[in-house]
Amino acid sequence: MVDISSIVSSEWFIKAVKVVIIAILGFIFARYLPKLVRRVLEYRVDEKIRKIAQKFVLYIVVSVAVIIILQTLEIEISSILATAGLLSIAVGFAAQTTLSNLISGLMIFSERPFAIGDVIKVEDKLGVVQSIDILSTKVKTFNNLFVRIPNSSLIEKMVTNYTKYPVRRLDILVDVSYMTDLERAKEVIEDALRKCKTILLEPRPFVAFESFGESGITLRIFGWIDINEYLAGLTELAVETKKALDREGIEIPFPQRVVRFTEETEDSLRAYWMKKSTDNH
Repeated sequence: MVDISSIVSSEWFIKAVKVVIIAILGFIFARYLPKLVRRVLEYRVDEKIRKIAQKFVLYIVVSVAVIIILQTLEIEISSILATAGLLSIAVGFAAQTTLSNLISGLMIFSERPFAIGDVIKVEDKLGVVQSIDILSTKVKTFNNLFVRIPNSSLIEKMVTNYTKYPVRRLDILVDVSYMTDLERAKEVIEDALRKCKTILLEPRPFVAFESFGESGITLRIFGWIDINEYLAGLTELAVETKKALDREGIEIPFPQRVVRFTEETEDSLRAYWMKKSTDNH
């Protein structure tokens, strides 16, 4: 007849009970601790960061539970840990770029320099953000090209976000003749600005002197516009400015050079043409 008391009091039975209890506790922690982390971070960080934190906590709980179970069963884990450590070092060297992109991705999620749908420029690449992932960011350019940018590049290089704010300033340059009354030209252009439907009245649009050019005086036109109407506003501003200047008879000059001849130059040219005429006869 089987002796129940001897079985219950045996070492292997006690170890088995401990393993079961540890496994149950590990399961409970693995199930509910990530949810607790998600709830704590719900309104503080991005959704993707919450998911990463949940998985990280889950892996930690499972790892700790496995190590405790191995110790309970008196399985030597030092050699396992040493092998895992060497393996981790080898993988670390091999996956250095991946790790750099991963950390950069976490920084992007935390800092939020741009969002899906934003128009960004990284070096010479300009396009709309399609997705922001752990290792890379995908951008669709305006000529319909797909560009994958490693997240480490977005951290190391300058990124320009054209749609971060709802309002953006646009400015264009226009030349007027040196014969033009600048005050009058400024009034005409500013009146055209106020008539543009896409140009906001606040902040106030205005015109400022830019430079004395080779063919005319350069003015810079400033106006603020909703980012969703940028191209339409830029076109409208150019059209209305041109119409207003034409209506007032203000010339937009062509490139030109003023050449003056001295008496010596005139004599040399006259002698040249006389000699050429003689040679032809």
